[in-house]
Amino acid sequence: MRKEKKTKPKKVQRRIKLKFRHILFCFLLISGLFTLFQRAYLFLISWDNLDIDCIEVSCAKEQIAEDIRLFLEGKHLGNLLILNIHTLKEKLVVHPWIKDIRVRKNFPSTLKISILERQPAALLKKSRTFLIDREGIKLQEVDSLVNWDLPLFVDSKNFKENIAEKLDLGWALLDNLDPSEREAIAVLDLTEYENAKVKLKESPTWIIIGESQFHERMKRYRVQEPIFKQYGPIEYVDLRFEERIYIKPQKQFANDISPSMIKEAK
Repeated sequence: MRKEKKTKPKKVQRRIKLKFRHILFCFLLISGLFTLFQRAYLFLISWDNLDIDCIEVSCAKEQIAEDIRLFLEGKHLGNLLILNIHTLKEKLVVHPWIKDIRVRKNFPSTLKISILERQPAALLKKSRTFLIDREGIKLQEVDSLVNWDLPLFVDSKNFKENIAEKLDLGWALLDNLDPSEREAIAVLDLTEYENAKVKLKESPTWIIIGESQFHERMKRYRVQEPIFKQYGPIEYVDLRFEERIYIKPQKQFANDISPSMIKEAK
């Protein structure tokens, strides 16, 4: 006998017809939710409890934090919910000491500001003297060098040309030295941006150190330093050549030194 084939029941697809009252109900529901949301939003942005009444500023350098507090003092920042953090940050980062800033909302009414300050790295002598960081940003003008134990960058042309290249050479020189040698540097003359000259804190002698091998050349200078002292006060020592060191005595002592002594120190 043949087995009867089982027939699968056909699914009946029912079409749902939306009537006008259904469409009207959905429209009213959406409109009601939108209106409710709008009213809630308007209430929140005008609610006094969300007005900023406390600003907390944190920074390692207290003077910078105080500057920011004074800047914001008396300013009505309004409702915390609608405060534009990006706009506020743009106004605050114009402070020369601020490298980066983070602004955070702490509901209901507190604004927290965290500041990353720039670190002074050197003094820059132009027509006036400025404290600068590694990016060459002028942090402040200084009247006296006594309070800053930092190298002084100088240029006979007041850094009117090739300032970026000259500063790069200065940073490369300092980074290549040992910490003790770096701390001994008083002045870097970057007039020729491919030929740096340095003066140490304990000596008036200019050391012509060139554009590379700074650590090796300074080490070489220290080894030969006792020999240089035999020649009296020296105007400069040229370390740019591998097999010779050229020296020039100060003018008032030149007559007391033989030509062979002036030429080289082995």
